[in-house]
Amino acid sequence: MESYKNHKWFEITDEAKNQIEKLLAKNPGKYAVSLAVQGGGCAGFKYRWGFIDNKEDVGKDDHTEDWHTGKFVVDDASMLYIAGTKIDW
Repeated sequence: MESYKNHKWFEITDEAKNQIEKLLAKNPGKYAVSLAVQGGGCAGFKYRWGFIDNKEDVGKDDHTEDWHTGKFVVDDASMLYIAGTKIDW
């Protein structure tokens, strides 16, 4: 049985990857761009975009997309809400 860690939970378009790379280039002390879903907002949820400072700050169950010139992290608790999403810019 395939591990859920190897599952393709969401898609990141090339343009979104390009923008993530630009954000990381403008913030050289950051390890990755992150996305988390939190309770609140008018639809019951809000999306929190931010940065991960260090590799050690990524949780063991968090999902990381790494394409060598950029990194994108979604925390494990948010994966249920992100699954099937296309992330575009």
